[in-house]
Amino acid sequence: SGGYFEKILRKRKPDVVNIQSILSSTIPLVLACIRAHAPFIFTIHASNSDTSIESANTIYSFIWEKYIYFLGNNDIPVITVSSGIKRQIQENMSKNKFIKKEKNIIVIPNAINISYDQKSYDIREKFAIPKSKKIILYIGSICERKNQDFFLDILDEIDENILNNYCIMFLGNNTEKDTFINRIKNSKISQFIRVCNFISQNEIANFYMEAD
Repeated sequence: SGGYFEKILRKRKPDVVNIQSILSSTIPLVLACIRAHAPFIFTIHASNSDTSIESANTIYSFIWEKYIYFLGNNDIPVITVSSGIKRQIQENMSKNKFIKKEKNIIVIPNAINISYDQKSYDIREKFAIPKSKKIILYIGSICERKNQDFFLDILDEIDENILNNYCIMFLGNNTEKDTFINRIKNSKISQFIRVCNFISQNEIANFYMEAD
């Protein structure tokens, strides 16, 4: 696929190529960009935490290991969407004695584009949140990789008199199901939290516009 992709690049001369994910075709695509002198960026939206390099000999683990090694040795910048993914990449590189170059891993959070024309309802009214409380959003699938437990641990350490000024809202698919809900119910901070589960793209602007 690299040769064909290189021909397309030489013909189209793109301003920039965005290569995502780690697949068997990733390195040939990167090499095609280099040979065609086409500027490119590489983004990783997930880590290898679910399929550890040190675990079973899967094809994915093999590709991940070789690719991270390739990036480190060739000073190719990597863009991730969170500091958590950056940390996991660095841990994988360190565990496997790869070259660890923090300057090559850059965090650029996902951007959002909203306008007040998109507002369809008042979340304070829908969730009975007083105007006096500030709203904190935590957006992302509720799972180990997103590490909501760490955030809850921090909240547990905050004085209740301070938390009383806030409403913390979790938005995202709850893959942890009862585990996450029970963790909140059995804590002192349950009264300050709303678990909203999945919110559609058509609705999410309502939350962003009210968040503090």
